[in-house]
Amino acid sequence: MAPKIVTATQIGLRFTNVFGALGPERFVTGHHTAGPKDTSDAHAMSLARTYHADHARKGWGGLGYHYMITRRGTILCLRPTALKGAHVGGHNSNNIGIVCNGTVGDRPSIRQRRALKWLLANAHTAAMPKAHRTDVSLVHATRRGHNDWSGHQSNACPGTHKKMYLSGGETR
Repeated sequence: MAPKIVTATQIGLRFTNVFGALGPERFVTGHHTAGPKDTSDAHAMSLARTYHADHARKGWGGLGYHYMITRRGTILCLRPTALKGAHVGGHNSNNIGIVCNGTVGDRPSIRQRRALKWLLANAHTAAMPKAHRTDVSLVHATRRGHNDWSGHQSNACPGTHKKMYLSGGETR
Protein backbone atom coordinates (compact mmCIF):
# COMPACT_ATOMS: atom_id res chain seq x y z
CA MET A 1 0.00 0.00 0.00
CA ALA A 2 1.28 3.45 -0.91
CA PRO A 3 2.16 5.79 1.95
CA LYS A 4 0.64 9.24 2.33
CA ILE A 5 2.60 11.77 0.27
CA VAL A 6 2.80 15.50 1.04
CA THR A 7 4.46 17.95 -1.37
CA ALA A 8 6.74 20.88 -0.62
CA THR A 9 4.01 23.22 -1.90
CA GLN A 10 1.52 21.75 0.59
CA ILE A 11 4.04 22.32 3.40
CA GLY A 12 4.69 25.89 2.20
CA LEU A 13 8.29 25.38 1.05
CA ARG A 14 9.82 27.21 -1.93
CA PHE A 15 13.29 26.48 -3.26
CA THR A 16 15.93 28.47 -5.12
CA ASN A 17 18.21 26.72 -7.58
CA VAL A 18 21.61 27.48 -6.07
CA PHE A 19 23.65 24.39 -6.99
CA GLY A 20 22.27 23.38 -10.41
CA ALA A 21 20.73 20.19 -11.68
CA LEU A 22 20.87 16.95 -9.69
CA GLY A 23 21.78 14.77 -12.68
CA PRO A 24 20.93 11.08 -13.06
CA GLU A 25 20.14 9.54 -9.67
CA ARG A 26 22.89 7.05 -8.83
CA PHE A 27 23.06 7.38 -5.04
CA VAL A 28 20.65 7.57 -2.13
CA THR A 29 22.04 8.95 1.11
CA GLY A 30 20.28 8.53 4.43
CA HIS A 31 20.34 11.08 7.23
CA HIS A 32 18.85 11.94 10.59
CA THR A 33 18.18 15.53 11.63
CA ALA A 34 20.10 15.38 14.95
CA GLY A 35 16.98 16.92 16.45
CA PRO A 36 13.72 15.71 17.96
CA LYS A 37 11.71 12.79 16.62
CA ASP A 38 8.44 13.87 15.06
CA THR A 39 5.36 13.12 17.15
CA SER A 40 2.88 13.54 14.26
CA ASP A 41 2.87 14.43 10.59
CA ALA A 42 1.97 18.01 11.52
CA HIS A 43 5.00 18.13 13.84
CA ALA A 44 7.22 16.72 11.05
CA MET A 45 5.98 19.42 8.66
CA SER A 46 6.70 22.08 11.29
CA LEU A 47 10.22 20.70 11.74
CA ALA A 48 10.68 20.67 7.95
CA ARG A 49 9.71 24.36 7.77
CA THR A 50 12.19 25.16 10.56
CA TYR A 51 15.02 23.24 8.86
CA HIS A 52 14.08 24.83 5.53
CA ALA A 53 14.49 28.34 6.96
CA ASP A 54 17.81 27.35 8.57
CA HIS A 55 19.18 25.86 5.35
CA ALA A 56 17.99 28.89 3.34
CA ARG A 57 19.88 31.20 5.75
CA LYS A 58 23.02 29.15 5.03
CA GLY A 59 22.62 29.95 1.32
CA TRP A 60 21.54 26.46 0.28
CA GLY A 61 18.34 27.51 -1.51
CA GLY A 62 16.17 25.79 1.12
CA LEU A 63 16.05 22.41 2.81
CA GLY A 64 18.92 20.27 1.53
CA TYR A 65 17.10 16.90 1.45
CA HIS A 66 14.77 15.63 -1.25
CA TYR A 67 12.52 13.59 1.05
CA MET A 68 11.65 13.24 4.73
CA ILE A 69 9.97 10.11 6.08
CA THR A 70 7.86 10.70 9.19
CA ARG A 71 7.45 8.25 12.06
CA ARG A 72 3.96 7.52 10.69
CA GLY A 73 5.46 6.57 7.33
CA THR A 74 4.33 9.67 5.44
CA ILE A 75 6.71 10.83 2.72
CA LEU A 76 7.28 14.57 2.76
CA CYS A 77 8.54 15.65 -0.66
CA LEU A 78 10.98 18.46 0.00
CA ARG A 79 13.57 19.72 -2.51
CA PRO A 80 12.42 19.01 -6.08
CA THR A 81 14.37 16.15 -7.62
CA ALA A 82 15.51 18.31 -10.55
CA LEU A 83 17.68 20.27 -8.09
CA LYS A 84 20.96 19.13 -6.64
CA GLY A 85 20.66 18.69 -2.89
CA ALA A 86 22.66 20.19 -0.05
CA HIS A 87 23.04 17.20 2.26
CA VAL A 88 26.57 15.78 1.79
CA GLY A 89 29.15 18.49 1.14
CA GLY A 90 31.12 17.71 -2.01
CA HIS A 91 28.95 14.70 -2.92
CA ASN A 92 25.51 16.04 -3.90
CA SER A 93 25.60 15.40 -7.66
CA ASN A 94 23.46 12.41 -8.66
CA ASN A 95 22.61 11.92 -4.96
CA ILE A 96 19.09 11.81 -3.49
CA GLY A 97 18.97 12.86 0.17
CA ILE A 98 16.45 11.23 2.50
CA VAL A 99 16.10 12.27 6.14
CA CYS A 100 14.22 11.09 9.22
CA ASN A 101 13.70 13.24 12.28
CA GLY A 102 15.70 12.12 15.29
CA THR A 103 19.23 11.58 16.40
CA VAL A 104 21.74 8.90 17.40
CA GLY A 105 19.93 6.13 19.26
CA ASP A 106 16.49 6.88 17.80
CA ARG A 107 15.35 3.82 15.91
CA PRO A 108 13.21 4.01 12.78
CA SER A 109 9.60 2.89 13.03
CA ILE A 110 8.26 -0.03 11.01
CA ARG A 111 6.21 2.52 9.05
CA GLN A 112 9.38 4.45 8.16
CA ARG A 113 11.05 1.27 6.93
CA ARG A 114 8.02 0.37 4.81
CA ALA A 115 7.81 3.90 3.38
CA LEU A 116 11.50 3.87 2.47
CA LYS A 117 11.14 0.56 0.68
CA TRP A 118 8.10 1.90 -1.21
CA LEU A 119 9.89 5.16 -2.10
CA LEU A 120 12.92 3.38 -3.52
CA ALA A 121 10.65 1.27 -5.76
CA ASN A 122 8.23 4.03 -6.76
CA ALA A 123 10.05 7.38 -6.79
CA HIS A 124 10.23 7.26 -10.59
CA THR A 125 6.56 6.41 -11.14
CA ALA A 126 3.38 8.44 -11.55
CA ALA A 127 2.62 7.60 -7.91
CA MET A 128 4.94 10.49 -7.06
CA PRO A 129 4.13 14.13 -7.82
CA LYS A 130 5.98 15.26 -10.96
CA ALA A 131 8.28 17.78 -9.21
CA HIS A 132 9.38 15.06 -6.80
CA ARG A 133 9.70 12.18 -9.24
CA THR A 134 13.10 10.70 -10.04
CA ASP A 135 14.22 9.79 -13.55
CA VAL A 136 15.02 6.20 -12.60
CA SER A 137 14.05 3.63 -10.00
CA LEU A 138 16.10 4.01 -6.82
CA VAL A 139 16.03 0.28 -6.04
CA HIS A 140 19.46 -0.29 -7.56
CA ALA A 141 20.99 3.05 -6.57
CA THR A 142 24.00 2.82 -4.29
CA ARG A 143 22.73 3.42 -0.76
CA ARG A 144 24.89 5.10 1.85
CA GLY A 145 24.67 6.81 5.18
CA HIS A 146 25.90 10.38 5.47
CA ASN A 147 29.01 9.19 7.30
CA ASP A 148 29.92 6.75 4.50
CA TRP A 149 31.03 9.64 2.27
CA SER A 150 34.64 10.80 2.09
CA GLY A 151 35.19 13.71 4.45
CA HIS A 152 32.14 12.87 6.56
CA GLN A 153 33.27 9.71 8.39
CA SER A 154 33.46 11.44 11.80
CA ASN A 155 29.83 12.55 11.50
CA ALA A 156 27.40 10.44 13.56
CA CYS A 157 24.65 10.80 10.95
CA PRO A 158 22.56 8.74 10.23
CA GLY A 159 23.00 7.01 13.59
CA THR A 160 20.73 4.04 14.22
CA HIS A 161 18.77 4.80 11.04
CA LYS A 162 21.76 3.61 8.99
CA LYS A 163 20.76 -0.05 8.92
CA MET A 164 17.35 0.92 7.51
CA TYR A 165 18.88 3.03 4.76
CA LEU A 166 21.50 0.49 3.75
CA SER A 167 18.96 -2.35 3.66
CA GLY A 168 16.50 -0.31 1.61
CA GLY A 169 13.89 -0.56 4.33
CA GLU A 170 14.01 -4.33 4.62
CA THR A 171 12.58 -5.44 7.96
CA ARG A 172 14.24 -8.83 8.30
